[in-house]
Amino acid sequence: MLAGSTSGLSSQLPCRLLRNPALVVALAHLPRSRISTTSRHPKSVERSGPNAPATNCSSPHLLSSRPTVSANGTPCLVRPSVSSCMPTLSADKHSVVHLVGIDSFSDTPDRQQQGPVSHSRPPHRARDHIKRKCPAQRRRTLLWVMLTAKTPDRAWAAYEELLSYRVAIPHHSLHQLARLLASIKPRTRTVHLQLLSVLKTLERNGGRLRLWEWNTLIDSAGKQWHKTRLEDYENSLDIFNKRGVLPAGNAASADEAGNAEADSRMTQQNPDIWTYNILLSIASRANLPLTVRHASSLLLASGLPPNRFTHLCLLRYFAVRNDLRGVRSTLRKMQQQGLEIGLDGINACLWAYGRNGRFDVALRVYRILRNNVKPIPDLGEHGIEEDARYIRDTVGLDILDFEPDEITYTTMIQTFAYHGDLENALSVFVDMLSTPNREAVTPTDDTTVDPACYKPSMAAFRGLFLGFARHGRDADHRTVDAEPIAVLFPSSQVIWDQDTLETVFAAFLQLPSLPKPTDRVIYWILVAFDKTSGNDSAKLREVWTKLEAKYGDSWGGRLEEIRSSIFT
Repeated sequence: MLAGSTSGLSSQLPCRLLRNPALVVALAHLPRSRISTTSRHPKSVERSGPNAPATNCSSPHLLSSRPTVSANGTPCLVRPSVSSCMPTLSADKHSVVHLVGIDSFSDTPDRQQQGPVSHSRPPHRARDHIKRKCPAQRRRTLLWVMLTAKTPDRAWAAYEELLSYRVAIPHHSLHQLARLLASIKPRTRTVHLQLLSVLKTLERNGGRLRLWEWNTLIDSAGKQWHKTRLEDYENSLDIFNKRGVLPAGNAASADEAGNAEADSRMTQQNPDIWTYNILLSIASRANLPLTVRHASSLLLASGLPPNRFTHLCLLRYFAVRNDLRGVRSTLRKMQQQGLEIGLDGINACLWAYGRNGRFDVALRVYRILRNNVKPIPDLGEHGIEEDARYIRDTVGLDILDFEPDEITYTTMIQTFAYHGDLENALSVFVDMLSTPNREAVTPTDDTTVDPACYKPSMAAFRGLFLGFARHGRDADHRTVDAEPIAVLFPSSQVIWDQDTLETVFAAFLQLPSLPKPTDRVIYWILVAFDKTSGNDSAKLREVWTKLEAKYGDSWGGRLEEIRSSIFT
């Protein structure tokens, strides 16, 4: 039964509106003043119908015509932003409903829910009714979600709905969301656009952009894609050039005025060494001498001394360019400047020399590191002391009491498997699975309990499957071609055949279901079995069935084409 009588409506509304019961029911719930006013303007009533264009409802990402209100309640002017022309993200209603539990993006009176009237209101209708009556309470809930959410997805969903209220979001909530987004690795294009939206909102509300947020935005702009190109470096450089000196922003708001010392430091803060390191890292990933020279010149012009990360970026660049002279020169500069090379620097050298086919250096470095975990018996002229002397004279690297980590093991497995040394690759793989993982031990853990051993990683299996795809032989061609590595490291020959591949594949299926392997890993598995089985379609169907039972069938692209070919 309706809350009020509708007898007075027939004389005021056009006949065509009376034929729409949904409009009559909706108007009956409005106050008398709204009904009388609306009845004098039939066109405005028609626009409130379900099929009317949403002309009075703007996107939450667009600036409203009214001035922006700061967190302390005082209006402030909207300052033009250099990022105002950059793309924004649209709200995803389904993600908001799933993560935050919201059925509508707006609580304004002109967006009423329409439908059949019932005495018993469904649960979701009741939530909408409470939301329309108490928007301030809902905003407080969403702000609490932004501050306490442990995952970026949940905080982002709350942030997007808060934008629909078109009110100023406290600056500390925006800084917290930016911190969550900065923790996502790898930094995809979606992460970059989300971070850009948050920082634009912060700037539009009169907030102050912190240096680490600016550095993160530069980094995400250059690492949006899997392969870094010249355009990506230019995107990062564009952000850097438009903010050579960080602005102080507008007047400090209430939630930022408490930290006066931090505000004074942010007034005229120049880019730091990490800003230039980020540019150099993106330039080295682009693998172009032009970008590396440009980023190096920016660092040189700043007058800031380089740190370890600066030289590690150059190590990676020289390794990709197959420039071992540049690797040795970088190591020499680090020693002259008194910078510790560290285990990450040693891993970079391992990758550089292994990538360039210098397995004598790579294996000797690995043996020195492995000896610190489990002493290796004296091998006479090929002992550990001789290996250390050889590395010092050849590479200029002094290896102290470092122990190999997961990156060390994975690098060696991928290097040996790629170049055809299956025995050494499997030997390093066994070393990895039998070594305690001290990296996972935290200071709060019980020191009396021995740490668990390393677990097989997806990257290590990918290296092995790639090796089988390159060097695999079927039953009719078990003779493996002589490899240069076999001359350097003579050992009993381990064949890249189907039996060995079956053993590795069975261990691979023991991995947890999450994270799922990438399309590239599945592709190398299929190519490996295709080569070792002699293009046996029945074997490929068996392998595909096992992978589908383990990880599902959500692959597409070339994998879907392969599936169609082996099942037809």
